[in-house]
Amino acid sequence: MGDKETIASFCMECGLILDEKKGIATPHAGGLGVLEGDNFLTARDLKQPYVAVSLLHHNGYVRQEIDGNSEQVDLDERFDMSLMERRKERVTVNIDRTEREVFCYQYSPFGTDLQTVLYLSVDGMDARLYRGDKIAKSMILGIGGVRLLREMGYDLYTMHFKINESNAALTLIELLRTFESEEIVKTHSSFVTHTALPHGHDVYDLGYARQRLQDDPMGRLLSSAEFQRFVSDGVLNLSNLASNIAGKTFAVSKQHGEIARHNFPNISIDYLTNGVHWSHISERKQKVFDKYLGSWRIKPELLRQSEKIPAEEIQDAHDLDKADLINYVKEETGVELSIDRPISGFLRRQTAYKRPLYLFSDIERLKSLVAKFGLQHIQGGKTHPDDTEGKNAIREYHRIMRDLDGAMRLTFIKNYGLTNHKILLNGIDFLIYSPVEDQEACGTSYMKAMSSGVPVLGSLSGGFLEVCQDNVNSFAFRTQEEFYDKLEHILNEYRKNRLAETRRNAIASGAFASSVRAFQEFRAKIE
Repeated sequence: MGDKETIASFCMECGLILDEKKGIATPHAGGLGVLEGDNFLTARDLKQPYVAVSLLHHNGYVRQEIDGNSEQVDLDERFDMSLMERRKERVTVNIDRTEREVFCYQYSPFGTDLQTVLYLSVDGMDARLYRGDKIAKSMILGIGGVRLLREMGYDLYTMHFKINESNAALTLIELLRTFESEEIVKTHSSFVTHTALPHGHDVYDLGYARQRLQDDPMGRLLSSAEFQRFVSDGVLNLSNLASNIAGKTFAVSKQHGEIARHNFPNISIDYLTNGVHWSHISERKQKVFDKYLGSWRIKPELLRQSEKIPAEEIQDAHDLDKADLINYVKEETGVELSIDRPISGFLRRQTAYKRPLYLFSDIERLKSLVAKFGLQHIQGGKTHPDDTEGKNAIREYHRIMRDLDGAMRLTFIKNYGLTNHKILLNGIDFLIYSPVEDQEACGTSYMKAMSSGVPVLGSLSGGFLEVCQDNVNSFAFRTQEEFYDKLEHILNEYRKNRLAETRRNAIASGAFASSVRAFQEFRAKIE
């Protein structure tokens, strides 16, 4: 694949900030959507052609409110599509024996179609992300997406099709129909699995899948003898299908690669650890990096020279970011945090395997550390409307807030996402990253934090294993006892003003954590 051949990346969500001042972003549920947005921005930085193909969910994911019982209330987000161009092209996809017309909105924020996003929809489609008819949405995205690209004049033979997660796997079926050759499809495609958990892989009863897809090329494939390699015990696993058809399959961290090869033992699976875009770093810190590290945005290896930055300048920038954070928290919640006391943060999706309440797992020891060091804490993150355990965690956190009122300053930020993550991640003194060790595929919250000079107290899960140098650029734990020991160490370092060097070392990790590194590695691996 040549350097200038277009990557067509199919993903159910693509998170981009449309207007930072007004707080407008495209719908995204969490890390996958933000990652796809980061890849899109990176293509711009590297002047690489990139088409992101996604679905239009104009009612968003969840607009989070917390009611009087501390329950997450799932409201619709209202997304203003006037910021995008509605294309005139139309294609049809047969869904349940009905020809459905697929259209799209196009977003080209850089004044060129070299990097563009296509948001697909059909009239009557559930406009909420990860809600409604899953298999129909997969058909709209995968089959409709390929047909729209062709209708818009793209030469499919000069594109590489990157399939993100199993819900985009039907893209490959349409490519088989178009190219009429599995070898050509393999030459032009790759599949990326972003989950280490079983529920992240779309599976369907074979009879149900045949019934839903019988009038489409996919249905004819389901009825063929060749199809049996995609079926196990009467179940169609779309990750298995995508891994067998695509030319290459990637996991998203070294550890995740081991998990994926265990789950799919008959498939060759490589790994490519995710990276994050520089725009997550505060403008104040970016100016410091500019002063000492030159063109670090497109040459992230320069971040390894972070020792050139005086530690006091990093600390000064962080202190100002912390002051901005404190003002933001007061405006949003009424809680007034102290700039002289340490602030930790858990800022990610609230779901069981990420262990959002790990800080409170030994409440008596936490109380003693709060009494000694004055620790303050910010929690932020949505949960899926159907995630009962995630909703329980949010309710439990609010109970803890009430129980510790007067003893520890705690707050919860609603609607954590692209429009407020920068001020939160850059202003906290350290991030807590605490997923179960074999259940996080990669994670990127710690990458955003470390690239911004914010140390992480993290479990050795996902890509953190590859980024963390324990007690040098961040702090790692495996057990509850080790978590609290490391927490006490961080708080002691904070009290003695000895975190500045850790911050500088964390910035150096941005060379690996960069989406430029990940993008260039992907290009090299698919050639």
